[in-house]
Amino acid sequence: MFLLKIFSDSDVYNVRQDNCYIYLLLSVSYCKLILNQINMKTKAIFCLTFFMLTFALISFGQNSDQELMELRKTISLENIKELESEIEFPVGGIVVTTTTRNEVKGIFQYNEERWKPEISFRKEEKKGYLEISADREGDWDEYDDSDENVWAISLPERVVHELEIEMAAGKSKINLEGCKIKNFEFAMAAGETKINLRNTSVKDLEIDAAVGEAIVDLSGDWENDLDASITGALGEITIKLPDDIGVKLDVHGLLGEVDAPGFTKRRRTYTNDLYGKTEHTLYIDLTGGLGEINIETKE
Repeated sequence: MFLLKIFSDSDVYNVRQDNCYIYLLLSVSYCKLILNQINMKTKAIFCLTFFMLTFALISFGQNSDQELMELRKTISLENIKELESEIEFPVGGIVVTTTTRNEVKGIFQYNEERWKPEISFRKEEKKGYLEISADREGDWDEYDDSDENVWAISLPERVVHELEIEMAAGKSKINLEGCKIKNFEFAMAAGETKINLRNTSVKDLEIDAAVGEAIVDLSGDWENDLDASITGALGEITIKLPDDIGVKLDVHGLLGEVDAPGFTKRRRTYTNDLYGKTEHTLYIDLTGGLGEINIETKE
């Protein structure tokens, strides 16, 4: 079994075992839609039946023995100074890291042809355009423990990046620490993600984590201002910020809790003691539904 450093306390998880979590997460999302339309007594009966069937299906899926396919792709970026990338990931597990080599490298493992990614690259003068995608319009909601879909992609740290990642559901770990990033966009329908943008000085940032948990690291040194928009509908968002730069947080629509130790609150705006006193400032718009927003500071 192929192991990836992705998302757990030990930073390693077995994709086959973790499919149980992904399948359950997808099932719960649909369950919530139904629960909003029925009464309390019916809810109790429905929930008991639903989870019994869900775990029965997961146990059944563990007996599946489908052949694992693999695609490896390396793209040379000789003479490329800037790279614009779009990654559309359907469901499963995805890791995006950096490399000192002037190339893009991907390892893709899947046990159904529908998960096979399409990869295209073109260049215009010194700028490259990369697209990696799989079918996100198909029956990805039927993903269960018999399915396996894992992508591992490395991007060169020496070029300037414009990066957009979309994923339907699953787990992701995106570690771009030290990269030169002009703008970064990430959208997730349901799942868990860790995004490390430490020491990137990204100028424009947009993160939309609809259902699940997101951890975003924006700590480190900054060479410019940040204009960021972070949205979550249902779940928990943790943002790690540097302790030596001014920060302004504007919170919109949140029905949950905001935990921002060391920040001063004025209505729906939170500022730290350094706001307005440093060369650069981090401006972050936070929009939430039901859930929690945790603000942490680090060196």
